Amino acid sequence: MFCFIFFIMYLSCSKPSSNIQELKSSKPKHYIFLIHGIGGDRSHFGKMKDALIKVLSEENKQEKYSIHHIEYDTKNNQKDIEDFSQVMNNRIQNTVGSNLPDSDRISIIMHSQGGLVGSIWLFRSMQKLDNYAYDLIDNIDCFITLGTPFWGAKTAIFAKKLKDDFSKSGLELPIPFGTKQLEYMEFGSDWNYHMRTSIIKSNSIEHVTEQRKKIRFLNIAAKADVLTPLGLFVGGGSKYEDDSAVPLPSSRFNFIYNHNNIMKEINWAPYILVDALHLSPLPDSPNFYGLVQIPQTCIENSYCKHPTFQIIWNTILNRVQSNQYNEPKNIHSFMVDINLVLPAEINRKDIKIDLYNEKGLNLENSQIYFSKTELYSQGTNLSKKYQNMIRFYFNGSFKDSSLLDSENILVRISGDNLLTKDIPLQVKRGYSSFLDTIMESKQE
Repeated sequence: MFCFIFFIMYLSCSKPSSNIQELKSSKPKHYIFLIHGIGGDRSHFGKMKDALIKVLSEENKQEKYSIHHIEYDTKNNQKDIEDFSQVMNNRIQNTVGSNLPDSDRISIIMHSQGGLVGSIWLFRSMQKLDNYAYDLIDNIDCFITLGTPFWGAKTAIFAKKLKDDFSKSGLELPIPFGTKQLEYMEFGSDWNYHMRTSIIKSNSIEHVTEQRKKIRFLNIAAKADVLTPLGLFVGGGSKYEDDSAVPLPSSRFNFIYNHNNIMKEINWAPYILVDALHLSPLPDSPNFYGLVQIPQTCIENSYCKHPTFQIIWNTILNRVQSNQYNEPKNIHSFMVDINLVLPAEINRKDIKIDLYNEKGLNLENSQIYFSKTELYSQGTNLSKKYQNMIRFYFNGSFKDSSLLDSENILVRISGDNLLTKDIPLQVKRGYSSFLDTIMESKQE
């Protein structure tokens, strides 16, 4: 009897001890979320989930990895990327739960519009807005975007126009691109303006700056070399610097802006350029790799030749430091984005923008040019939210003969009953430049 009681006591004592030991030896968790772009779903990532789980588990046995897709209804005409950022917020919170241990980490890999959804989620979480996940910010590790049109895309303008034309004819174009989403991704959209100005302001917010420094950002952009022959036809130059959907300068989160006639630069994320298509019809073909469409061969060989897979898993394992990313060479393209705040009595359609070199001479005397043949490379966008705002956008290139990395231009703004302004702005290879200014009426 005594032996039996002793045995029961032993079991009751040893079980908690075992649990404690198991708790002590449990691995930190690393949650990885994959977010697709407009018109997409989880299939756009190919075999990334399986390939990542395999290589990360083999290369780092100190963490337990789990990978999750975040999907949203991109064909819905009534929803926009802000709605989808809430979907993302709920999905992440439901997956990781509350009171996440400090040792657990979260990484996010986003393709195309998914990067806009993720950026809104991150930015709102940092600023403690609404019910966003501020309590998870310290757990964020990697924030990787691939082919994200931060500052707009010509394809969005084209698709929106196509949908509008069909709608006027009483027809619904059967494409999975929601109208509001396309509006967000147009050049000079209200969302672009809000994003830029919020980033500029947040650069001086101490807690946002400190949080940002803890997150490992990376922008991966692509230019499809297989499309190079289109350069002369599309842009008037020898290069086609596009992944078939997003211009290179738009896929870079960092940008240049004019602040009180002083050029400043937002510098949050390293940037790397690869040879790939935005989405490929033949993703298993070496000549037609898609940015995030990871082929079966990458499961079998983690060092496969896909242009982004090794970059992604090495970044997650923190084997590549930001200063190891070399600035891409031989980029020609750049973007200019201008926002004007007008006096109430001025007609927005009467405004004129002229671009000159820094001495006020024609651009023929500079190292840059703006294509006159490329569709949607220049234009205006009347703000829908602010009746006194108008935006102008220009896509340009450095001449093939130029050895300069940047050049200063002069932006001349004029209009009926408007005081003319000459404002300097720097343009730089592979960057977008932003000018935001308040205009004044002529004095009687």
